[in-house]
Amino acid sequence: MCSGFTQNIAGLVACRSLLGIFEAGFGAGAPYFLSLFYQRPYEITHIHTSWGAWRYLFIIGGVPTILFALIVFFFLADFPGTAKFLLQDTQTLAVECLQTRDTTAKHKV
Repeated sequence: MCSGFTQNIAGLVACRSLLGIFEAGFGAGAPYFLSLFYQRPYEITHIHTSWGAWRYLFIIGGVPTILFALIVFFFLADFPGTAKFLLQDTQTLAVECLQTRDTTAKHKV
């Protein structure tokens, strides 16, 4: 949120750097904090099968990802003109917006 209130590039860089520092601490601290409430007998490493227990971590994380990717592959439109969830006039407007020339002064950013 603070990034939106900066007045120049130096303020933006400083704001984003501080955000990165704080997020780095959260990224390491949150799993550790949550692990304090997790009891050992319920860990996945106590599964005894012919496969290693570590493989189940990848299977449990990978199967939903693959299933969701298949759903997205068939239902996600690749272009606004072919989007089934948009009305005809909205499709036309979206295509026209994409065809307009961008005249933004990018050298001032």
